[in-house]
Formats: sequence, C-alpha cells, structure tokens
Amino acid sequence: MDTNARIEMKTELQDWGISYEAHFRKGCEGIVARYDAPMLRYPKSTPLPTVRDTVDAWNARLQAAFSGAGYYAFCPMSEESGEDHVLVLFANEVFYEQFVGSVEDWKLPR
Repeated sequence: MDTNARIEMKTELQDWGISYEAHFRKGCEGIVARYDAPMLRYPKSTPLPTVRDTVDAWNARLQAAFSGAGYYAFCPMSEESGEDHVLVLFANEVFYEQFVGSVEDWKLPR
C-alpha cells in the first residue's frame, strides 16, 4: 500500500471515529483501546526508557498468558493531561475477555 493510500485510509477511518495508532502490533484487526480495563500509571518523573522497558516486559508476559492480541501502550488523551504517563490496554475481543475475566477473579490477599 503506497503512502497516499494509507493517508486516505487513515482519513476515512478518522471520519468514522476510529483511531489508527502507529503502535498497533500484528496488524490492527479488532484491536481497540479498552478504557474500562485497568490502566497503568507511572509518575512523569519516571524516565521514558524505564517506562518503555517495563511495559515491554509486561506486554511479553501478557502475550504468553492470554490468547488473542493485546498489549499496553501510551494513551494519547491521558498523556496530554501531563499528570502521569498513562498506558491503556489495546486488545481484540478474545484477549480482552480473558484478561478482564482474570482481573475480576483476582482478589487482594488478606
């Protein structure tokens, strides 16, 4: 796909209210931001390389634990607020259902 076709596709997706992010991995089919899933927050004082390395390790463990496609990535809307580095889950339905189901079943130790 040439650059002009990509720009046209991105513009058409935006007209429909769909965001196309550069960090989509393994394609973007069915992968959407899941704002109702737990978000990861790091203080702005945390160096970006540290945040990226930590999140990359976390994402590798998530991919090993759940089927489907899902990963944490920076949330552009929350990053603009300037308070924290905020990462949101991007996932397809299969990954999302398994991940959220495991979070709902998890309980704090007493």
